[in-house]
Amino acid sequence: MHKIILYSLLLSLSHLAIAQVDQNFAIPKENITCDSLQNTFHSVDEAYQKIEAAAFSYQQSFKLSQVQGLKSAGFYSCDTQTGFLLLKYHDRKLVLKDVPKTIWEELILSNDPESFCREVAAQYTEIPE
Repeated sequence: MHKIILYSLLLSLSHLAIAQVDQNFAIPKENITCDSLQNTFHSVDEAYQKIEAAAFSYQQSFKLSQVQGLKSAGFYSCDTQTGFLLLKYHDRKLVLKDVPKTIWEELILSNDPESFCREVAAQYTEIPE
């Protein structure tokens, strides 16, 4: 009897894990592609909106739950080598272009992402220029 209950429990847990995976699907983007995306934007808000709506070959992001400072960051790349780095702080947004993917990989492994982002922001071009 205990084996049947244990088996049933394990079987239902495996369905839960599958259900979690099934929910991690890509949401279709608007008809903005890397080729049609402008590299010149009139404002940071426009850049954020268009970049987040576009379809990229590679994109990844994270969020931090803190009241002040860096709230989220995202990397969007057409060629998987360089791309846009979007940084959202509690009081402003920042968009950097031509950032290597290796910088993004260092950022997500950083123990202090906010300090790392300050260093990166000083090295790469902000949008709008």
